[in-house]
Amino acid sequence: MKIPLKTKIAFWLWQKFRFNEPDNKIQKISNLGKGISSLLIILPRSNSHLPLAQHFMKTLASREQFSAINKIIGWEEQKSIFDPQLLQRVQLISENDYNKFGLLTNEALKRLVNGQFNCVINLDPIFNPVSFQLVSWFNSIPRIGFSSDFGHNIYNITIDSNGGTNYIEQGYEYILEVLGL
Repeated sequence: MKIPLKTKIAFWLWQKFRFNEPDNKIQKISNLGKGISSLLIILPRSNSHLPLAQHFMKTLASREQFSAINKIIGWEEQKSIFDPQLLQRVQLISENDYNKFGLLTNEALKRLVNGQFNCVINLDPIFNPVSFQLVSWFNSIPRIGFSSDFGHNIYNITIDSNGGTNYIEQGYEYILEVLGL
């Protein structure tokens, strides 16, 4: 997906002036905690990556962890591709939610991130400024996503491609492992 220069510049400015760099607190995963009880999941923008993301969601459902997902954010142009059961739970981003720079308007951003979440997961393996805008809204909860040169310092837990061919599948397995699922 080719991102227009104006969107890249707008995202950079938004990130520079609006984004708070995450706290670098040491966090520990333990069996003693309550675990993740409310997730925000952002689906990939590319149609080619959506089937793997839907398989990831089905894996969560098969492990009886689907109830931990409070909100799923997807893209309206993919509405026909979504699994019907998943579509019922997805909050869609429409063309009306963007400003002239290709980023979310403040109203759309507040509507989409409304809620209490223990963790935010971006399932998009390639850079998407809107997904990064959503993830970077949260600065004190775990944020999991794939590494990117443009969106550095956004995630607490980064999935690196390491040049592997199956890095998306391995990344999704890593997410399940980190969440203890």
